[in-house]
Amino acid sequence: MAQSKNLEKTIAKIESRSREAVWVSIDNVKPYPNNPRDNEAAVDKVKASIERYGFNVPICVDKNGVIVTGHTRYKAALKIGMQKVLVIYLKDLTKDEIDSFRLVDNKVSEFASWDCDKLHFELSDLDMKGIDLTEFGFSLNMDDIVEEEEEEDNHKSHEYTCPFCGETWSS
Repeated sequence: MAQSKNLEKTIAKIESRSREAVWVSIDNVKPYPNNPRDNEAAVDKVKASIERYGFNVPICVDKNGVIVTGHTRYKAALKIGMQKVLVIYLKDLTKDEIDSFRLVDNKVSEFASWDCDKLHFELSDLDMKGIDLTEFGFSLNMDDIVEEEEEEDNHKSHEYTCPFCGETWSS
């Protein structure tokens, strides 16, 4: 019963936060100067995604327009020459919440993995429709997909993890 009440309170808190995406001048959006994420290798892929599908994922900024999440989208938009970008102002979050969310949002995606069979099915289906996703790093070759997964597994046994940020590297 108590657990149910806590869940209800958590849901109510989440749903009470007002969020609205608005188009603003890119000049009003400022990169966070201490962004620890090296995203340069992803900028061209995000640029291609925006050019193909549109600017569909807003950049989250604090009340001063400093980026909380979306540095790669911001860099891609600049590279495209966009004058406006879609943003969500996180006005109700404290500075500590902003600082921690900035890190957490980037970190949690690292815990996801691909279901190779489903991925191959989706890619094959899109390929039959003439939709090519190779510019985004996808391959139709099942051997490449399995090899990529195996490489990830092999690296995990020889990786070191930073105790502060959780970043891993191989030696």
